[in-house]
Amino acid sequence: MNRSVFVSGLCVPCAFVLVGCGSKSSGSPYVGSEPPGDATTDGAVGAASDAMEESVGETPSDAASDAGVVCNTLADNAPTITTEAVASAPPTLTGGTIADGTYFLTALTEFTGDAGMAGAGGTNNTTIEVSGTTIQVSNGTNTTETVTTSGVMFTDMRTCPSAATRQGTYQATSTTLIVQFEQGTFDGGTNFIQETFTLQQ
Repeated sequence: MNRSVFVSGLCVPCAFVLVGCGSKSSGSPYVGSEPPGDATTDGAVGAASDAMEESVGETPSDAASDAGVVCNTLADNAPTITTEAVASAPPTLTGGTIADGTYFLTALTEFTGDAGMAGAGGTNNTTIEVSGTTIQVSNGTNTTETVTTSGVMFTDMRTCPSAATRQGTYQATSTTLIVQFEQGTFDGGTNFIQETFTLQQ
């Protein structure tokens, strides 16, 4: 492939989920509607993500119809990690080829700028499965995403249970996938969420 999961596929992560901040979501800046149960928790990272959530909410009837949709049967076996806010600019990502396989979210960081907040936030556990340009995500809510890449940029399009899109940068090796996306502007400057996924053998 070359999930701009990656999770958001990025909640991403991420990651691109892909994932997100808090216990079950990255607070990813998806443009579209959020699946049911996709909400951040309290904590440094979660609070910032809550404040800058850019998704368009669903109507009650949309949420009810989404609740009955089974996007995939991927089990979330990833260990629980603690999110972390870091008062610095994010690293520059370099792109690469995303390897197929099952990944666990192993780090979730919010870079808040030199004058930003720092410290531990909520918790998160997310599993993703990459197959070509398709990424299946399991983190409390199972979703399906399609990822395309160009240079260091990715576009993550959620196709199930509801349509939404997010963009950012990524870096892939044979064993890792890192996705990064803007999460709004606060006192310390522009914030970036970074989701790190590790391939399971």
